[in-house]
Amino acid sequence: MYQVKINDNNPIAFAEKDQQLTPLNTEDTIDLIHIANHEYHALVNGQSAKISIKKINREEKTLTATVNGKPCTIKVTDKMDHLLKNLGLENALVQKMNELKAPMPGLVLEVLVKIGDAVTKGDALLVLEAMKMENIIKSAGDGVVKDIKVNTKDAVDKNQVLITFG
Repeated sequence: MYQVKINDNNPIAFAEKDQQLTPLNTEDTIDLIHIANHEYHALVNGQSAKISIKKINREEKTLTATVNGKPCTIKVTDKMDHLLKNLGLENALVQKMNELKAPMPGLVLEVLVKIGDAVTKGDALLVLEAMKMENIIKSAGDGVVKDIKVNTKDAVDKNQVLITFG
């Protein structure tokens, strides 16, 4: 079983049969036609919609798209997601961090977080200059900043602890 949720609307449940998805609610009728690369035309309960996929995030199982020109987020969940949620383990796959280490030697140009900040995977944490290039160091997981071990203009070595998380 799959569920598709567009923005904050109620999810639509689908069953997979013969490599096709069919709505479980027999009152829903959905036809989807692939038009071009990342472009689709849908007929949902008699309503026509042009869907354009802008970005796919496979880790979070989300699509950033436009439906009839309006931006939206589409979240897809499958039977494994539902099983993990029923077992109370829906956050089991979220990576927790204890510390951020310097990936290379360099010079700290800017610290972008402060103690107590909650960060999620992909958030920018600091800017590190290495070999005359500015590198934005991003969070590899979720956490709360416990301590910042460096300041602006500090020289750091590879694998030096820069930020700890609690």
